[in-house]
Amino acid sequence: MLTPQQLLSECVRMAKIAGKIQIGYFRSSHLKVDTKYNDSDVVTEADKRSEAAIIAEIRRLFPTHSVLSEESGEDAFVGEYRWVIDPLDGTASFSSGLPGFCVSIGVEHKGQTVAGVVYAPYLGELFTATKGGGAYLNGEL
Repeated sequence: MLTPQQLLSECVRMAKIAGKIQIGYFRSSHLKVDTKYNDSDVVTEADKRSEAAIIAEIRRLFPTHSVLSEESGEDAFVGEYRWVIDPLDGTASFSSGLPGFCVSIGVEHKGQTVAGVVYAPYLGELFTATKGGGAYLNGEL
């Protein structure tokens, strides 16, 4: 069994990969914005690329784990572990050039959340938590 700290470490690493992708698109002229359900529900190439990078890492490291992601939904496999991802939380802010956006990744074990991270790459803020281990901002309680 994986420890919450091991899972958190991977969450942080994956969030930083996604954050780097997002910073590459932030306030750039090459950001493509599409709508999902209505004009105020937007998705960008940064959302899609961030999600693809996170899911590729999960599949590489944890091929038996399930994934639920905002952009692509839930996969058919239901195992002991499930990763819950919002690859670019705050897309409307992001696409408007506002810095209030982040990467959100959580991991459940048998239905209980055991590790999670919220990373705001532009602001340099990394929020982390593990079940029973407290919550931290940039490593401080």
